[in-house]
Amino acid sequence: MKAMTSRQRMVAAMRNEIPDRVPVAPDISMYIPMRHSGFTAEDFWIGTKSGIPHWQAYIDAAVYYGIDAWTGSVMGLPMIYEDSRAEWQYHSVLDSARDVMVITKNVRTPDGELTEESICYRGDQPVVSVKMMKSLTADFKKFKHTQPMPKALDLPTIDLLRQACHTRNYAFGVCLTYPGFQMWNCYVQGGVEALSYVEIDTPEILQEWFEWDLARGTREMELALESRVDYILFGGSGTITLASPALAGKYAIPALKKWSAMAKAANIPTMLHSCGKNRVLADLLVENTDIGMLNPLERPPMGDIDCPASAKVGLWRC
Repeated sequence: MKAMTSRQRMVAAMRNEIPDRVPVAPDISMYIPMRHSGFTAEDFWIGTKSGIPHWQAYIDAAVYYGIDAWTGSVMGLPMIYEDSRAEWQYHSVLDSARDVMVITKNVRTPDGELTEESICYRGDQPVVSVKMMKSLTADFKKFKHTQPMPKALDLPTIDLLRQACHTRNYAFGVCLTYPGFQMWNCYVQGGVEALSYVEIDTPEILQEWFEWDLARGTREMELALESRVDYILFGGSGTITLASPALAGKYAIPALKKWSAMAKAANIPTMLHSCGKNRVLADLLVENTDIGMLNPLERPPMGDIDCPASAKVGLWRC
């Protein structure tokens, strides 16, 4: 077989075709690119002191290590949004006692204010310590102002990202998220536990959130399909680990079914990334969606998949 470029190899694998070899595409995330950049965590993550966009740091690290770059994991879809009535203020301060940088986001909306706090330890990346919504009942109306509807592509940025990938023979992919506990817990104080109570006591709030995410995500898919990407990555780590199969079937699968069908109609391959337990998720995707690839297939105890024992066609190909 003729040797393939990294771009050809990755796209062939995503289409369930046979590449010249298995792509070498470890999930180096952003920690390894940060360390490779030589900048401190504070300079890399907070502000723009490094002068290096995160996607550029990722590509530089991929070139250095000679891997098949998994660009969708660090490239969102650059978009222009409808006018938002949310006003954002950012503040960073060094907490010398803990040797940690504290980043505060204050959001002023017509329905009230929201506050989020992140902490960044030396040599690590920021972690949200105080989430934006303290009570879904009280804060969801405010939160919606922070999630405006996309209206157009940011074409100059799209062209820059595509060129950066293709000049290095890397596949150009973008990442879109999908509704469900795996994403919503990022915004709600108390995380999965708080969401579980809302699911029982006031499920109409989560239904409204789902419908809002579905509408926004559908618009994002329309724009993504206009952007001449090589593939689309759906990102939602913990889809089953952080929720039951029933909840994933209620919120995540309907969105993925619709969006993967849109991609299939446009002949754009799709991949889904969800860390954790994916045995049930794989079956849900095969039975309900047109998604062509799932990763990672993790062994116990982090995951629940034993490839040699359960390998089969489609998403299960190991």
